[in-house]
Amino acid sequence: MTGSYSHSQVNIKRAPAAIRQTQPYGASPSLASNNPGVVLPVYICSGGVNCATAADRQLNPNNPYAATFAANPAAGGARVYYLFGDIPVGTERSNEVIRGALGLRGSFGDGWKWHVDATGAKDNLNIRALGVVNIAGLKQAINTGAYNFINPNLNSQATRDLIAPTYDVASNSSLVSVDVGLSKSLMELAGGPLMIAVGGQVRHETLENNSLNENLDRYANTSAAFGSHTVSAAFFELNAPVLDTLEVNVSGRYDHYSEGFGRFSPKVGAKWTPIENLSLRGTYSKGFRAPTFAESNPRSSFAGFVSTTPPASFQLAHGGLITDGNTNPYVQSYSVGSGFSGNPNLKPEKSRSFTGGVIFEPTPWLTMSVDYYNIKKTDVIVTGPLASSARAAYFAGNPLPAGYTIEAIDGVDPLFPNALPRVLIINAPYVNAASQKTSGIDFAVTARIPLADDIQLISRLDVTNILQFDVDNGDGAIQKFAGTLGPYELSSGAGTPKWRGNWQNTLQFK
Repeated sequence: MTGSYSHSQVNIKRAPAAIRQTQPYGASPSLASNNPGVVLPVYICSGGVNCATAADRQLNPNNPYAATFAANPAAGGARVYYLFGDIPVGTERSNEVIRGALGLRGSFGDGWKWHVDATGAKDNLNIRALGVVNIAGLKQAINTGAYNFINPNLNSQATRDLIAPTYDVASNSSLVSVDVGLSKSLMELAGGPLMIAVGGQVRHETLENNSLNENLDRYANTSAAFGSHTVSAAFFELNAPVLDTLEVNVSGRYDHYSEGFGRFSPKVGAKWTPIENLSLRGTYSKGFRAPTFAESNPRSSFAGFVSTTPPASFQLAHGGLITDGNTNPYVQSYSVGSGFSGNPNLKPEKSRSFTGGVIFEPTPWLTMSVDYYNIKKTDVIVTGPLASSARAAYFAGNPLPAGYTIEAIDGVDPLFPNALPRVLIINAPYVNAASQKTSGIDFAVTARIPLADDIQLISRLDVTNILQFDVDNGDGAIQKFAGTLGPYELSSGAGTPKWRGNWQNTLQFK
């Protein structure tokens, strides 16, 4: 029986927040603080709206040009470059993890061994975000004159909280798991005992990962994930040393998810050693990957951006083509947000793989191996494969693909108020849309070189030659990524080079 508790507190202080380069998630580029959407007006008033004509208007003491442009306030707005030195910026992260485990072992009958293992864990994470500028609050503080730029020490805490409120977000996850197993030597074969193992598992998982930007009113992470399920599984494994030179392993596992699906994953492998220093090995297996909470729960979401230039038809409706000299900011390249939300109708990804290789040990201290692998995945879960088609459909005035919706559109173009406005955010679903095929050759060399009685150098070289990395998103076009920088999402930005290697050296003291 074991138990543990850990608590960590990490406080990070950052440089003061700036007015420039600030924009709410998915908001109109015209609201960006450097557009110059945020300026110091000539007049301020208690309402903060239409101050130039308000009954209680007064010249803005923060604007050095206010008196000069008192008669022409529309031309007197002053751009402001400012760091909020009186507002702390940073994050405070508090994380506690509670974990307990219990294990029982025993035997019975004619050589049967049993075990029961239970595990429980709870993870609580609290994040406090400080100094994240809220554009709406900032503009209100500027237009009412509530914030004193000349002497920030005179600002009240209420005004600072209006500009950059403190955000507290709590998240948690939990796991409870029980595993049981039986094992036994059934009989003696030519190469050793025939071993069998059977068992099962039941586990319950929960996740509540709240967003730092639930209302999309500031420039902060919008990701969120929620869910809970119970998974039950049963498995078996049979290891048969048929001969002194031949060993066969057969195993299988069935998993059932409370979401309503289950899959069986078989695997068979063999190793043949025709001569002392040479072995041949191979495996064949099928598997699956269940959708994560982030992918399958409708409450889960995350966002991304892509740069796009409105099509020619849109440009013409707003004054002409860019290539013909149209400088209207409304038709220039801008960032479109994509909101990806969980899809409860997702199916698990399925896979089929086989490998085959050779192990050569010419000396006790040197091992070399070469293995070929071939993996095919179907029903691969992807995000918004028709996102570009959805944008094109919006600009063309056509219905969006099924599952795609408009989350936000821009304000009207001041120069062409009757023309179609820009789209700002398009919600896209996770879908089972892709198949993926990969194959390649793995090379490995391991040397264990004794340097002294109690010291040895372990040097290992791993090299992979990627022969194939093809992705079919279901649109009829097969993307071949072997030897390229993509796919970004699947390679974590590392690309898919034809050759990849890793050399590790370890000095071991016995």
